Amino acid sequence: MLPSQDEEVELKFDANHLSVDSFNEWANTRGLEPADAAMGPDRYYRNDAGSVLRVRDANGVWLTLKRRYSRDHIDVREEIDLPFRSDVAAAAVDKFLLASGWKQELLLHKTLVRNYLLKAPGVTFDISFYEVVRDDMNDRNRYIEIEAEKGSYTDRAWALRMLSQCSVILARDLDLSIPLKDSLYEQYTGNRYQMATGSL
Repeated sequence: MLPSQDEEVELKFDANHLSVDSFNEWANTRGLEPADAAMGPDRYYRNDAGSVLRVRDANGVWLTLKRRYSRDHIDVREEIDLPFRSDVAAAAVDKFLLASGWKQELLLHKTLVRNYLLKAPGVTFDISFYEVVRDDMNDRNRYIEIEAEKGSYTDRAWALRMLSQCSVILARDLDLSIPLKDSLYEQYTGNRYQMATGSL
C-alpha cells in the first residue's frame, strides 16, 4: 500500500533539559546532515465544526489541515498541505480565514530551530530541535521531533518501524522521556484535532 502524501509520520519529545549546543554536538557526532529550518510563526484557526487549520509563514505561506487517525497516538496523522504562490502574503490568508468564519485560536513562535536529516533505509527523517513561545504567555518549552519526509518512503509500515527504531536511539542518546501523545496545538489549547474520516 502506498502511503498518502497527505499524512504526517512523526514522534515528538519534551526537551527542556537540552541546549542548542548539546543537540548540535549530538547531531554532528551522529554524522547527520544539516538542513534548512522553518522559522516562521504558526497560527492555528478553528471553525464552528471543530476543524483546525494551521497557517505557516516560513519559506512561503502554507495552509495545512490536521486531523487524527487515532485517539490514542499521533505517530500518524492526516496532514493536507496547501502551498500558496510566492506573492501571497500570510496576512491575506489570515484575512480570508477570518472573513469566512474561522477564528484564530493559537499563535506559536518557534525559535532556536535546528534541523538535520537522517537517511535511514527506505525513508528520510527530519530531526528538529526548537523552542516554542506562545504569543499570549511568557512560557518557553523545547521539543525534539523526528518526522518522515513526505515522499521519502513507499511503505508506511516500514516508515513507522524505522521511526520507532530511530526514536529509541534518539531518546537513549539525549535522555528523552516517552513520546508525547498530543500535538502542540492540543497541548496548548486543550482541544483535540478532529478524527479523519478515512482509515489507515
